[in-house]
Amino acid sequence: MNFDSTLFVLNGLCGIIFLILFFIVYRFPPKKINSFYGYRTARSMKNQELWDFAQTFSAIQFLKSAVILIFVSIIGLFTNLDHSIDVLIASLILAAAILYPIYKTENALKQIDNYENNHSNK
Repeated sequence: MNFDSTLFVLNGLCGIIFLILFFIVYRFPPKKINSFYGYRTARSMKNQELWDFAQTFSAIQFLKSAVILIFVSIIGLFTNLDHSIDVLIASLILAAAILYPIYKTENALKQIDNYENNHSNK
């Protein structure tokens, strides 16, 4: 087993951090729109309904990323890649794990916002 693998260390630690953040935000979601705590983008802060949805939805998406990162870190234990390749792969996977929840959450918020706008005008 390769405990020095960047795939194992970087993705494992970030996966654990994502899990901790998931439990905090899912268990104690921010009640009101704020600029300190929670999933904060222009769209999520547009109104309270979008804010409330974004907190739970993004937490679940980050949980999915955490599971993937931890799975990849376990695979990293059994790899023996060149260090630069190991770092590159680990970094790309981490970047995807960070961007995936944001992409999914913003798309979901956009659909809700468009639906609300289309149905409030009728």
